[in-house]
Amino acid sequence: MALAGKLISSISLLLALGIACGSDPTPTAIPAPTPIPAFTSDSTEASAPTAEATTDRATTMSLNQALAPLSMEIEGIGNQESEQFIVSKGVLVLMANYEGNGKFKLTVTDPVRNMEPSIDGIGPYFGNLLITAYYKNIDGMATGGHTIKVEADGPWRVRLFQDFPAIGTQPTVEFGGVGDGGGGWMQLDAGEYTIRAAHDGESHFQVSLHEGRGAPETLIIDEEGPFDETISITVSEDPSVSNVAPGIYGIGVRADGIWSLIIEDPNNPEN
Repeated sequence: MALAGKLISSISLLLALGIACGSDPTPTAIPAPTPIPAFTSDSTEASAPTAEATTDRATTMSLNQALAPLSMEIEGIGNQESEQFIVSKGVLVLMANYEGNGKFKLTVTDPVRNMEPSIDGIGPYFGNLLITAYYKNIDGMATGGHTIKVEADGPWRVRLFQDFPAIGTQPTVEFGGVGDGGGGWMQLDAGEYTIRAAHDGESHFQVSLHEGRGAPETLIIDEEGPFDETISITVSEDPSVSNVAPGIYGIGVRADGIWSLIIEDPNNPEN
C-alpha cells in the first residue's frame, strides 16, 4: 500500500519530554523530573489514523520544499514506504505512534546502503527519537535523500522535523519519561557537568548527546536494566580532553522503562 504524506506547519523546538507507551510498568522510586515543553509541532494534534487513510503517494517535493527545514507528517496502516525526503546536516527528530499490538518496525532508509531499523518491537508504541545526520556518516544517517519504511500490523503515524537552534537553556535542566524519548536544546559551555540518571526498565538504557549543527553524537550512558547513578562529563574545545565540544545539544534516550535525567553545572552559583 502506498503512503500519504503532507507538510505540516513550522515547529516550536524547545526543551523536551519524550514519552513512549508499551507495557504498563510500575514506577520505582526515581527522581521526579520537572515537566518541560516537548519537542513538538505547533500544529493541532492530529486524530489517530483510520482505515480510510488514502492510498495515494505524496506529491513530489518542489525545489523550495526540498531545501526548506524538514517538517512532515505521514500515516498509514500496515506495511508502507514513503516518498523521498531530504535530510540536512543536523538533528532529525522522529516522533512515532503505533496503535497495533503486533510487530512495528520502522527504518529510515538510505538509497545506497542497508540501514538498521530505528524502531523494531511489538506495539503499541509512542516515542521520540533524535538522530544525528552529517555528510558521509558511515555509522548512521548521512545527509541527502531518505524514505521511511514501515512494517506494521495496525495504524501508525510518524512526524519528522529538523530545526537549527541558535540558543539553548543553561543547566540545570530536568526531564524524564517512559521508553524512547529525549529533548533539547541546552547550552553546554566549556567545563564540568554532572548528570543524575535513573532507569527502572529491564532492558537497554542509552543516553546520547546530539549537537545541533550535526557533529557526531556522543553516547554517554550505555547500560542494561535498572540504573541510578551520577556521572560527570567534560566539555572542552580540546579534542584530546573531551569528545564533547561547547555547543547546543539535545539529549536522546533509548529505554524500556521509566527514566529521569538531571543535568547540572556544579560551578553555576544558582545551583
